[in-house]
Amino acid sequence: MEATLPIILALSKINRNDVAYRLLHNDSFPSWNYSIKNGATTIWEGWDSWTPENGFGDANMNSSNHFSLGAVYQWMVENIGGIRKEGVAYKHLVIAPVPGGRLTSARVSYDSINGMGETEWKQNGDRIEMTIQIPANTTGTVILPSVSVDTLTESGKPLREADGLTFERQEPGQVFINAGSGIYHFQIQNPVIASDPQEITRSSAG
Repeated sequence: MEATLPIILALSKINRNDVAYRLLHNDSFPSWNYSIKNGATTIWEGWDSWTPENGFGDANMNSSNHFSLGAVYQWMVENIGGIRKEGVAYKHLVIAPVPGGRLTSARVSYDSINGMGETEWKQNGDRIEMTIQIPANTTGTVILPSVSVDTLTESGKPLREADGLTFERQEPGQVFINAGSGIYHFQIQNPVIASDPQEITRSSAG
């Protein structure tokens, strides 16, 4: 069960956020949403801690408030919100939100030793409006889901003219920006969105 953490994080590292979102949204057995669909308000120790067919599982290993399947939260912070530390003491953050799945908006924050880091994004037609907060005494690398720096603005200004930001480089589907501490309001025209998830089904050999 602990393998859920490296699996979902590895999917994002190889640029398969579409599959990661599929895992996030899936509600068939076994999945996080399966537990929620069946009334869970905490994280179960096992995927089968309770099932409609068999009720509660083995009491010797059936905690109803357990972290072993909680890896999805780390993935949500680091990918939906895009907040990751780089180096020591949260002196530098990487902010790289990944819009996708069935989500049209998200807000994620992390109270670091230097203050609150936060991202909030909302899909609005063919653009995304995104607000990013970098704490005091902290620098950031902001990675925006865009095919071109020319489709980006910050507080209504072309990104290349925005205060506190320096364009670094552009890669397929991503624009890299160096940022100082502060709050930034980005508008991303025609953003790159992780593909909508498809239902995950189980098949048997035969």
